[in-house]
Amino acid sequence: MLTESLPVAQWSPHQFSKQQVNRSWALYTLPLGPLRLLKKTQWRGVKTCNLGIWKEDLICVNGFDESFVGWGYEDSELAIRLLNLGFKHLDCRFAATVMHLWHQENDRSREEENLEMLKTAMATHKTRAKIGIDQYLSQESLA
Repeated sequence: MLTESLPVAQWSPHQFSKQQVNRSWALYTLPLGPLRLLKKTQWRGVKTCNLGIWKEDLICVNGFDESFVGWGYEDSELAIRLLNLGFKHLDCRFAATVMHLWHQENDRSREEENLEMLKTAMATHKTRAKIGIDQYLSQESLA
């Protein structure tokens, strides 16, 4: 698809082999309408690989928490902080095509520590990252 520069809207599930696509159902679209709102306050299922968010809202929660090291739970923790501030989300399954580019998987040796940080964020109703985007922004650009 990339070498032929085919627009995403023209992709067909039948053009891929099983070696190329591990979840071919994700290439189909279904008109789910109001069903997309059913889990608007649940963090499970939120994937930051396909997250659309206003810049101001990401700054408001201080972006990703860079206290997380290696693989695991940093995207869920971001979703929890947004939900703790009252944000809602729409489920985009069967509505948006997602292509994941292969990369080496991050080290999982700190997965348990990352999970504990996620649980703490839930228990304390955390809304801002400890170490986040504000370290890269000047005070003028935060206003």
